[in-house]
Amino acid sequence: VCTSCEDNAEANGFCVECVEWLCKTCIRAHQRVKFTKDHTVRQKEEVSPADLESANLS
Repeated sequence: VCTSCEDNAEANGFCVECVEWLCKTCIRAHQRVKFTKDHTVRQKEEVSPADLESANLS
């Protein structure tokens, strides 16, 4: 589930820098906003255990 919005939408990606799961709408927004457009957003299938480990440390 997307942790960035309140739509309860399925998460399709993961932002490595923000350590957040994102839905398709939030991924598009994330890639357009000045402060987050250079972040690494991995598709759900590409998220590594190391990415998730950093999420658990936050």
